[in-house]
Amino acid sequence: MRIAVILILAYFAFGALFIRYALPYFLFPPSSVTQPTEEIRNFSLSSSQMQVISRSYGVQGEPCLFFFPGQHGGVSRYENDLVSSPAFDTFNITIFSYPSQDGASGSVSNLEKLNDLLVPLALLTESKNSCSKLYIYGRSLGAMVAVSVSLSLNVDGIILESASESLASALRNKLNKNWYLSPYQILPIKLLLQQNYELEKLILEQKTGNILLVQGTADKVTPLKPIQSIAKQNHIGILEVENGNHESTFILAREQVSKTLKQWANRH
Repeated sequence: MRIAVILILAYFAFGALFIRYALPYFLFPPSSVTQPTEEIRNFSLSSSQMQVISRSYGVQGEPCLFFFPGQHGGVSRYENDLVSSPAFDTFNITIFSYPSQDGASGSVSNLEKLNDLLVPLALLTESKNSCSKLYIYGRSLGAMVAVSVSLSLNVDGIILESASESLASALRNKLNKNWYLSPYQILPIKLLLQQNYELEKLILEQKTGNILLVQGTADKVTPLKPIQSIAKQNHIGILEVENGNHESTFILAREQVSKTLKQWANRH
């Protein structure tokens, strides 16, 4: 009995320490480039432990769309599904790669330091691409990254797709997917996090009023209901994608997202 109690206590102690100190490594697992990339220009910035890369496609001087992918990166996928899509052919698109993903070296050791590295890279990329306007698109975990980075930029619009209401909420949903991790949900996750990125708070701090939340009605990873609540309470536009799950919403919403971006661009 005593051994069982010790093992249980050790299990939860490990979980608490992991959430407190090692979460970034868990959130951004390594991924490799599956084929040669096709960017016209690329830029990178590095710190002692992390490197971030921006890959740009399209004509300089056009409206720019900065895309922040989810936790698994996937530049090859987005070159095919975003850059090559006729719906976005009027934009100069940049895809960002996080440390350990898609050719970027190092690993994400600290979320605030990641943000501190992404902001100057975004500013550099905007300047080098001579962006006439700047729009931000973040999906899944990348939505949280994008809405944080955008606070330091002068953006003309923000698309947040398949987002979670907070980092704590995202972590709970992720833990729930694995039986051996699901007991960790009883831990005070919000208190253990060094910083709990809250979507609503970050949205309210934005300098632009052009914000669209995009959420699938069948998304079990980042459920629709909390995002509906944020949109309603703060009078923010929301696109509810019928039968969209966490993977398919990106494709199903593509045409409407493009239409919204072009409407924003034509207002000025």
